[in-house]
Amino acid sequence: MLTLLTSSVTHEMITPLKCIIQFTLSVLQKTSDPVKRKDLELVLMTAQLLLSQVKLLLDRNMLEKGIFTSNLEMLPFNQTISNVVQLLQR
Repeated sequence: MLTLLTSSVTHEMITPLKCIIQFTLSVLQKTSDPVKRKDLELVLMTAQLLLSQVKLLLDRNMLEKGIFTSNLEMLPFNQTISNVVQLLQR
């Protein structure tokens, strides 16, 4: 029952979070005010973080059900480290 509830809730959260991210990106592109940009970047980063957590929770449920399919993808190590450093500097 808990797995079913978690799956339902996570699916219902993904769409609004994606909309928040897209809307924030579009407003961010049109804004030149540094204060507004900083606020929008914070909203964007928070929504992206929450979306990644929701997706991880959904993946966990898929693992429990045994329906998880792995997606092994090679990522450039230097680019990954660069992305992490950029996030930490914000």
